[in-house]
Amino acid sequence: METAAAPTTFYFASIFSRFIAAFIDGVIVSLICGILHLRDASGILYIVYCIFMLSQYNGQTLGKRLLNIRVVNQDGTTPDVRTATIRSFSTILSGLVLCIGYIWALFNPKKQTWHDILANTYVVEAQQA
Repeated sequence: METAAAPTTFYFASIFSRFIAAFIDGVIVSLICGILHLRDASGILYIVYCIFMLSQYNGQTLGKRLLNIRVVNQDGTTPDVRTATIRSFSTILSGLVLCIGYIWALFNPKKQTWHDILANTYVVEAQQA
């Protein structure tokens, strides 16, 4: 007989820590683009960086690792490439109109942005996930 999985309790990351992590990631990608003279490709490189890091490094970019937060699927697992791709490209939608998709997290009980909702992910404190 199959038993039900125990419910997962998440400690959602603060909006402030998410912002600082994204800022750090932006600086890292900007430095790489500057060194490689790829200034016009910074947006695409940022999306590729996020897809790779989230799907290959326990749901963490370098900024998220420094802030001890991570992206997880709703069941607590690390996002795969497909989920990381949906989430990363959806950040464009979150910022498209006055950053409403980001502001949404201030009012969402699970602190989800639009790109989290579209990808079915949460950003949580890393030590508990």
